[in-house]
Amino acid sequence: MIGLAERPETSFFIQLNEQERLAFSSSKEKSDPSGENIIAQLQRRKGENWETVGTIELYRAPDGTYKQLHESK
Repeated sequence: MIGLAERPETSFFIQLNEQERLAFSSSKEKSDPSGENIIAQLQRRKGENWETVGTIELYRAPDGTYKQLHESK
C-alpha cells in the first residue's frame, strides 16, 4: 500500500469504543511530492495490539481533486 512503508507526515486516532478506533494518516506521494496520500483505517484491539480490519486510501492531487486508490477489508 502506498505510504504505509514510509513514516506518515501526520497521523490521528479517534477512539470509537474500548475495542475499536479510526486511524487517519497522510504522507506526500512519492512520484508527485505536491500530491498527498490519505489513509483511513478501522482498527480493532486484539490482545495487547491493534489489528487493521479495513483500509481506504485516497490520493489528493495538487489541483485539489481526490481519487480512491485502495480499499481493503
